[in-house]
Amino acid sequence: MPVLSVLTVATDLRAWLPASMLASTMVPYATGALFCAGLSMFIPQKWYLWLDNRMYELFMSSCLFVFETCNATKLHLYGTPEAFKGPADSAILIANHQTGTDWVMINMLATRHAQQYSFRFMTKHVIQYVPLYGWYTLQRGFVYVRRFGDFAPTAPQNQLRYLKNLPEPYWLHIFPEGTRFNRHRTKEIQAANSYCRKRELPKLRHCLVPKIGGFKLAVEELRPTLNYIYDITIAYGVTLDENRQDDAPNMYEFVTGRSERHNEVHMHVKRIGIEEVPTEGNELKLWLHQRFLEKDRLLDEFYATGAFPEPVETPSKLTPLTKTATSFVILNAAVWSAAFFPKIRNVYLGVICISPLLIVWNKLRGSAA
Repeated sequence: MPVLSVLTVATDLRAWLPASMLASTMVPYATGALFCAGLSMFIPQKWYLWLDNRMYELFMSSCLFVFETCNATKLHLYGTPEAFKGPADSAILIANHQTGTDWVMINMLATRHAQQYSFRFMTKHVIQYVPLYGWYTLQRGFVYVRRFGDFAPTAPQNQLRYLKNLPEPYWLHIFPEGTRFNRHRTKEIQAANSYCRKRELPKLRHCLVPKIGGFKLAVEELRPTLNYIYDITIAYGVTLDENRQDDAPNMYEFVTGRSERHNEVHMHVKRIGIEEVPTEGNELKLWLHQRFLEKDRLLDEFYATGAFPEPVETPSKLTPLTKTATSFVILNAAVWSAAFFPKIRNVYLGVICISPLLIVWNKLRGSAA
């Protein structure tokens, strides 16, 4: 028993220690981002974008050190082969949403497509109020939308125009369902079924009804610069275990789970040319619903066979350790420097103190929802 207890604690520490260290890097990271933002007033835009992109890659690679490297994640890829390699392109990504771990899978896909520096998210507007993180992600071009009440397009439009005017490719990822699907969330499932019944739409079994507002706005605003829509279906190996269908793991279980399949992920990606996407509103709404009916079909096959069709790389090679570990070490060295250098510590404390003002600044700029 003592040996088993030690092993259990060691397994938990394998996840929580690097995860805690990752969370602590936000302060030095935001400090660097503020420095770059100030520098942008004196240097050409392309130089600023290059610096900001390298910083963003550094942070996202650190995330992969925790969720891919330390976890020895087994990522199985299916679908359009070109979706998993360059060259870079401008695209909107849509995916089913089951767990807080989903965004990490998008990071893994972007890394394999050589677009880790360029992907952003459309996400819940409340996240913009997270100190430092909310300010930084708005500077990066993340798009925040309200889940409840009337859809307010002005702030999202400002962010979308920023992306459209970038002199480089971009990826914008959207979870059209607006919230996570889980078989235990019966209220959301009943609401989705009622919606389909009233509108005589086919009922979804493994997804919620996709909301059109944010997706429609993004397609309309970005269409002149878009190349593709990437239609992504994500499934987790642990949902193949007994009584786990439609019950995806949270972040903690994903990296510490006891199931043999806790670190196994399956991802089907279909690349669709933007010229194939309808321009009229009602047609686009039906098109999006059809995409989620296809996700239902793919998930049916996954639960029946343990895999998606059209295998490309199963499993995919891990992101190189030299990329993930180096980024993790650099960011944590920046954290620990505060313990040895009082001036750095004072700078970090100053950044923490001004974080509420940065939220106000986003509001004044009109980029916050």
